Amino acid sequence: MKRSMRRVSVQVSLVTGLLFLCSSGSVSAHEVTVSGKACPFFAGQSSCPTGDEFFNDQVLPEAIPVCGGSMISISAEGTWGHVEGMESSPEGRSDGFCDNTQDPYVNLGGISRVIAPLNTLIGVFLTDAAPDPAALPTSLTLGADDMTTPGLQQAFAIGSNLEYIHVPEGATRLFLGINDGYEWSNNVGSVNVTIASAVRIDIKPETLNLNSKGVFTAFIELPEEFDAEDIDMSTVACAGAPAQKSMLADDGRLLIKFDCEALDPEKVSAGDAVKLTVTGKLTDGTLFAGSDTVRVIDKGGKK
Repeated sequence: MKRSMRRVSVQVSLVTGLLFLCSSGSVSAHEVTVSGKACPFFAGQSSCPTGDEFFNDQVLPEAIPVCGGSMISISAEGTWGHVEGMESSPEGRSDGFCDNTQDPYVNLGGISRVIAPLNTLIGVFLTDAAPDPAALPTSLTLGADDMTTPGLQQAFAIGSNLEYIHVPEGATRLFLGINDGYEWSNNVGSVNVTIASAVRIDIKPETLNLNSKGVFTAFIELPEEFDAEDIDMSTVACAGAPAQKSMLADDGRLLIKFDCEALDPEKVSAGDAVKLTVTGKLTDGTLFAGSDTVRVIDKGGKK
């Protein structure tokens, strides 16, 4: 059973030596496994708090290098839970039950709580410096606040997928973990997370027929630091459909064509607002992703 916690001591230090050059403006390829025992409120600390068996078996969250001012997308899959028998996806408990993180965790290093269901995947951005408890940001609430524009030290809810996240200026590190009220030590499971550079996508036509032998086009607005020649076209796909050909438009956007028939029916179904995601890699391994919403019809042309 989880119980109330006593005051504990904690050591905070800088994290240096990240193998990442922010001058590129993009995030390197990151596919990480996040343990349910990783406490995001210990982000930026050199060790877990001591002084109570309450903290046994908890782990520090992994630092993931990012570049301030860039834009990223995060997706996750797997199951974990705040206690055995209460597992869920990274979206959090389906009943919406919340247990707001207790004050001692929030006060350890100045990272705000986030109001979201238990088991929700959450994140926090930090600089190279240790988080400052005196600079505690306001708490964000899922469903009421914009989770794509968090500040430094401000925890935000990610869930299974959050696109077009604006990395705050000055941020060099992203930390991920499970949303919990206290005692991460008895959490179970893990989730697999992918962090990619976000790109703007515009798919034409705006209505696709799953039975069509035609093609559709993704117009991709590349960040300034991207060069279309650096894209590994063999890795580019949209909902299971591999890229067929590409070219640069006069406005500088990259045009990539896909066959409608190649769309994976397990990933795409008929509907008025279906999200299609284009993913790929640069030749240096940098991941990128972007989505657009279109209307999809079935073989008979019906919804």
